[in-house]
Amino acid sequence: MSANDYDTVADLYDTYVRATNDIPFFVRKVAAADGPVLELMAGTGRISAAIAPHAYALTCLDRSGAMLRRLVGRRTGAATVCADVRALPLRPHFGLVLVPFQSFAEVTDAADRALVLREIVRVLRPGGRVILSLHNPAIRGRTLDRVERILGTYTLPDGGTLDVRVSAALDAEGLAIARQSYQLRDPDGVQTDERELVLRFVLLTQGDFEELATGAGLLILELLGDYDGSRFDPTSSPYMIWTLQRS
Repeated sequence: MSANDYDTVADLYDTYVRATNDIPFFVRKVAAADGPVLELMAGTGRISAAIAPHAYALTCLDRSGAMLRRLVGRRTGAATVCADVRALPLRPHFGLVLVPFQSFAEVTDAADRALVLREIVRVLRPGGRVILSLHNPAIRGRTLDRVERILGTYTLPDGGTLDVRVSAALDAEGLAIARQSYQLRDPDGVQTDERELVLRFVLLTQGDFEELATGAGLLILELLGDYDGSRFDPTSSPYMIWTLQRS
């Protein structure tokens, strides 16, 4: 399992993670879901807050207690569970399981990835579906060049600023390592804090994931390349967005 420690930046996460391109897609899927919805690796609830009003019932699970506390603060009405995705403490009744924001890639051990998918299958009701997004290795791999990039400068609630920089590379075993550095400054520009988050993730190919999913007992219904509904193109799509069904 990944050792990514989001607890260290939970209080900053919503300041710099502001993606909205996937929200309408997940809202539509949740609104059409047959039964309760489970969101895995839900973090601070960026997606949860948007989909909760459209879900029959929503459960959000993450291993980071600090991230989940931020989600609870959004008052979405969702049930929250702090647990490891390799051992879901849940009964099998979900009509839809979401694994969004390429978070499945952070399960870095091959045996763990198979275990997570088997757990997902276990908690799905018969005919239940999974929507899971991954990086497209052809596109994401271009950023693994050790070059430090400025992710952005963001305004903090106290009027100070947050600077986020990231650099990424492959290690000797082919695991992607991204280092994110954070510099916090007060309204006068004086640095008040500095942190680092090391993220480890894998770049799975289309064939890798197809084998993994079918081995877990999932049928592949659809593979999109972006949240606009376009089909996956291995040379240009930013993502692999899988729709799967319990067989």
